[in-house]
Amino acid sequence: MRIQSTTPESGPGQDPPEALDIDIYRSSVDRTKLLSVPAGTNPLDLSFPADLDKDLHKVLPYKTKVHLELGQPALGLDVKDIFAQIAAKGYAAHQLKVSSSIDMGIQFGRSKT
Repeated sequence: MRIQSTTPESGPGQDPPEALDIDIYRSSVDRTKLLSVPAGTNPLDLSFPADLDKDLHKVLPYKTKVHLELGQPALGLDVKDIFAQIAAKGYAAHQLKVSSSIDMGIQFGRSKT
């Protein structure tokens, strides 16, 4: 990866496509931090801003050719954010996102008879 000393000015933004295949790289320091690029893109060929999370300076391949569609959920990924970042910067720096909840649905009291 090439790290730039200054953040480049972004060019005119384009609307993200409706579907995108990406390659996902995982930080070798913090396994929840990910770097996603369009499928087939070598991250070594990209320039990154100097303020890129230092944990993403060393990444390892994680998953290739992951198909994402806007409006469709993807486990652990914020699809809309990934599309927007790739459209703006050519890559997406993100983290795995997982949440869960439990609804017990228990009621206490007497039943009516």
